[in-house]
Amino acid sequence: MPVESRLGKRRFRDPDTGRVMPGGAALDKVERREEQELENEGWERVEVGGESYWSKPDSGRLYPRGSAHDVQKRTDAKGEGRID
Repeated sequence: MPVESRLGKRRFRDPDTGRVMPGGAALDKVERREEQELENEGWERVEVGGESYWSKPDSGRLYPRGSAHDVQKRTDAKGEGRID
């Protein structure tokens, strides 16, 4: 959640802890959380040409971190409420 500082710099309040942090630290925290969520869902990190990608568990298709997280969220949303 964005918070204005008295110096005009944009800071972000962590909704979990209430702590205010600079934008770079907030972005790092979001990236770490997304990576943990992907790992928990069975995605694997793959290095290709010095770049990190995430391999989708059921297809092996590679995605950058942000796109992989979006794909996983859509997959989770499709599965909610479904009766097998």
